[in-house]
Amino acid sequence: GITCLQEIEETHVLRLELPAYNLYGSIPLELSLLTRLERIRLGKNRLTGILPTQLMMLTSLDTLSLYSNELVGTIPDELWNIPSISTVDLDENRFKGTIPSTIGLATS
Repeated sequence: GITCLQEIEETHVLRLELPAYNLYGSIPLELSLLTRLERIRLGKNRLTGILPTQLMMLTSLDTLSLYSNELVGTIPDELWNIPSISTVDLDENRFKGTIPSTIGLATS
């Protein structure tokens, strides 16, 4: 589902958890506008295209789970620079390239 935080004058989306919802198409760039987003779980859908580098601006993101989709291209190096990231699951996609050697140095 979608988890929100209601503040006095604003509502913020904190979690977008829609695994196996039969979603298709590319990942919307507009997700990067959800500045308080902590968790993206969209595994087991039919998402295509690349992993947008704009998502790497989500400094509160701790979980990125996009396993079992049809994503292509390379995994942006910026992903490993998100300060709060602790869980990344990109298994069963069509990414190319190498996994950065710095991945083991990530801290949370």
